[in-house]
Amino acid sequence: MAAVVLLGAAGQAARSAAGPAPAVPAPSPDGPLRVGGEVKPPVKISGDQPAYTEAARRARVTGIVILEAVIDEHGEVTTVRVLKGLPMGLDDAAVDAVKTWKFTPAKRLGEPVPVYYILTVNFQIQAEFTFGPAFVAFLRDHAEVRALVEEDDFAEAGALIDRWAAERPADETLRLGRAYMHVGAGELEDAWRVAQSVSGPEGGEVALSIAAKAVELLRANPGAPAEDRSETVELGVAAARLAAERIDDEDGEAVAYALRTTAELLRAQSELVTDRARRQALLDEAKALEARADAPRPPGAPLH
Repeated sequence: MAAVVLLGAAGQAARSAAGPAPAVPAPSPDGPLRVGGEVKPPVKISGDQPAYTEAARRARVTGIVILEAVIDEHGEVTTVRVLKGLPMGLDDAAVDAVKTWKFTPAKRLGEPVPVYYILTVNFQIQAEFTFGPAFVAFLRDHAEVRALVEEDDFAEAGALIDRWAAERPADETLRLGRAYMHVGAGELEDAWRVAQSVSGPEGGEVALSIAAKAVELLRANPGAPAEDRSETVELGVAAARLAAERIDDEDGEAVAYALRTTAELLRAQSELVTDRARRQALLDEAKALEARADAPRPPGAPLH
């Protein structure tokens, strides 16, 4: 459920984003140079992709690690230091991966030279709604919808499902598919309306996807009006609580994810309330849910 996007940067922007860093000694005449002007940048040709640590993945830590590497005249990474980091082992994950990278060397006037080079590793969690087993099964059984989803054409996929549902109104799998298309399009109110008609663990799955999408929207739009954020939070909390009621207790990962998602939404809700006691109650509940998510849970133990 995690993806890592790799970006190379040699400009001042990446360095500025990192903030002040320990001073680098001025290069000797035979030492590493700075990329720019007549010094052309190296180009990555191979190497390992940084991997999420389990702790960071479970805590849903995202962001960038900015590194400064020395790449020698053979295209080998000789040293790496962190300019801007992330917690839970992501710094080390980025450094360990970069040490395996091979480059075509930087060149000055056509000759290979060693250089200092800024590298940015962007850790992001992929959208969770694409990974629900009921949704995967739905796409497997509906190739036309799958083709549209692969093109991110959720509107046309939803319209196709609507046509089928008009012919088969009792088919609950179509309601599940329709709810997911609303999620994909960011139409949370419509997704929530449809999801409440999907029963059993499948309904819990799509409700959890709605809650996850609510979190994604809140993260992506921190400056949205308080009223809009409040509506998103309230809908997300309602969906997360429904997921908690319906999700399969044997699915430990989904259970833990439901608890963490609910906790994140409660923390977001606490930022929007003015009553101090209410705010503290929300934070206390969020903390308790996070503790339960991290605690060992024997199979069959209830989520509540």
